[in-house]
Amino acid sequence: MGRCGIFPGGPDPPFRKTGMAASRDRRAVPRTPCEDSPGEGFRHRRGFRGSRFACCLGLLTAVVTLCAPTASAQTAPTVTLSVPADTELVEGEGNTTVTVTATLSAARAGDTVVDLSLGGTAKSTDYTAVQLPDITISAGQTVGTADLILRPVDDGFFEGEETVSIGGAATGLTVNAVNVALDDNETAPSLVVTSTRIDEDDLFLEEGESARFRITVVLEGARFEEDATISLTLTNTAGQFSLELEPEDIDFGTTAPPWSLEISGGKASATMDLMLTVVDDELEEDQEFAELRASVMVAGTTIAGVGSFLRVLASDQPTIFQVLCNPGAAYAGDSVSCYPSVGGQATSRNYSLTMSWSNSTMVSPASKVFAVGSGREGQLQDLAADFTISAAAAGRTVTISMEVTPNDRGERASGGSGGVYVYPASDSSHEITNIRLQHFVARVVRPGGQAFGFFLGPDAPRPVKPEGTRKHMEVVLDSGIVAVPCTRSLSTIFCSYHVQEGDYDFDGRIEVPTGAVKFTRWRDVRDTAVTGTVASPLPAQKTTFETSGMRIYGGSAAIDLSVSPQTVQEGTGEQALTIVAVNRAGSAASADLVLPLQFTNVSTSNADYSVRGPLSVTIPRGQVEGRTTAVLFTPTEDLRREDRLETVRIEGSKGAMMTPFVRGADLKILDAAGIALSVSPARIAEDGAATQVRVTAAWGDAADST
Repeated sequence: MGRCGIFPGGPDPPFRKTGMAASRDRRAVPRTPCEDSPGEGFRHRRGFRGSRFACCLGLLTAVVTLCAPTASAQTAPTVTLSVPADTELVEGEGNTTVTVTATLSAARAGDTVVDLSLGGTAKSTDYTAVQLPDITISAGQTVGTADLILRPVDDGFFEGEETVSIGGAATGLTVNAVNVALDDNETAPSLVVTSTRIDEDDLFLEEGESARFRITVVLEGARFEEDATISLTLTNTAGQFSLELEPEDIDFGTTAPPWSLEISGGKASATMDLMLTVVDDELEEDQEFAELRASVMVAGTTIAGVGSFLRVLASDQPTIFQVLCNPGAAYAGDSVSCYPSVGGQATSRNYSLTMSWSNSTMVSPASKVFAVGSGREGQLQDLAADFTISAAAAGRTVTISMEVTPNDRGERASGGSGGVYVYPASDSSHEITNIRLQHFVARVVRPGGQAFGFFLGPDAPRPVKPEGTRKHMEVVLDSGIVAVPCTRSLSTIFCSYHVQEGDYDFDGRIEVPTGAVKFTRWRDVRDTAVTGTVASPLPAQKTTFETSGMRIYGGSAAIDLSVSPQTVQEGTGEQALTIVAVNRAGSAASADLVLPLQFTNVSTSNADYSVRGPLSVTIPRGQVEGRTTAVLFTPTEDLRREDRLETVRIEGSKGAMMTPFVRGADLKILDAAGIALSVSPARIAEDGAATQVRVTAAWGDAADST
């Protein structure tokens, strides 16, 4: 409004020119009514009545009206971008067409061009913009559309849900962006925490002893795209007959916990070494245990893991008395032999150890006093005494209570084995009806004595053994069916399998097929004339047992491969693969471990891709992880309609004697839009007249915009 010349200090009024300009163009700008005589003023402004002051006041009102902007002129025009409500991007799904609509707040006289741009929480490496057009809104219109094509990168990283913000710029306009979700196809990995003594194979330390430890954290599953800091804390945990390990029990020097361990982006493991000394505190303690707890926050998710750290063999343990009985389970009428056992510190004086049977009428004698002399430790079988179990105890557990004197130096007494179980009478009507997975020794199981096993039960009431020529059950591993031998146990039949070279199973589950148990009868071990049945088939249907993550590798090392990207699309040209090898056994290699690689067709053929570069990956000496980026992979663009996803597996050795066993990684090939042919009509008469057949060629996958 200031330019209208009404306010002090403004330019001349718009209706008046002065000087030479006025003389040249006096007709161009009329004189203001206020400069004319009242008569002239009245003639210029029809219907005006009043003084010269009133005339000028009216002119001021008119000028203000002319110069004041309207409300619509004060609001900047905008364009708002939108996409269909169900639009999303998913890793591993290849090219995705996103229809973007631009809506103007008001039509404009000329064409409006919106130059699209991308942003959001997703990084530019998380997707490829295959097609990023402009949107043109024609003159006089308020809406324009364009198809944006994005290809999410199936990178094998755990990132959580991210967003791609589709924004833009247009001259004289404010552009309101729209967000599209980018869904991660990876779940959060688990943290596997291991601790090893660099100079020894076990985790035991005595008080006063020093040792160097290596802590290794391995991501099982997806990896992290960026560096992540893992927090490591040392916690104490109570074990049987043990006290908890306290922080003051260990001297870490200048590297006291908690610790931070950085795992680099794209890597699957990280290690740290530390030196520690167990403090000899001259206190009477039992064995003490410590655990390592690891945690990290990634993509708003807390990921944690726990592993054993060390066990301390205290040098100042108290003297602990127990009574052990053999056998721990007996038949009614039999005798059992019981004897003292001294743990912790050896006896430093003479003791009286009194044991009493809680069911005094069922065992004879009902009690016994053992004289334990000075300097004794371990199992004192030379002091053994025999006890007879009565028939009244059949089917029950007779327990033991104990008392030691003197006990003024912290001496303790416990029941040891807890008593003796007495078998019931033999019963031929008992039928073995189900199976339960009993134990697995570790998350990683390899040849060399490691085993897993099954109990057949409910537990047989007495020791029995399988009958027949086939005394085994079958178990399905990923590598095939294996025969698991079965034999008698104390109160059931136990089937145990020791892993062999070439065995493998990676899904953390053990499958038992229908009728896996191959014997159908059992025989009582004591009363051999008594036999019974095993349900047939057992199990009645295929049963899968969860193992809390057990993996079977039939070789000298347990190697996992992973690949990034995990999905490639036809028509995208040659791509460098990042192939990572991790030794899941947790122990560092003593020399460079070179793993040959091969590409095996699962649902692909050799014509679907080509590979070049050195086909191997090396885990360096002293490390648990190695990688290569030298393998170049090209999916073939063949314009044939194929399965949406085809799989080729990257593999290594299968555990020949004394070689690592390598768990392969799957690489998916996403089919580009192939050509589909159709005909109409689809059926013609054999002896009919000539028929025109229409053959139509179309993209086989309309959703694919390659």
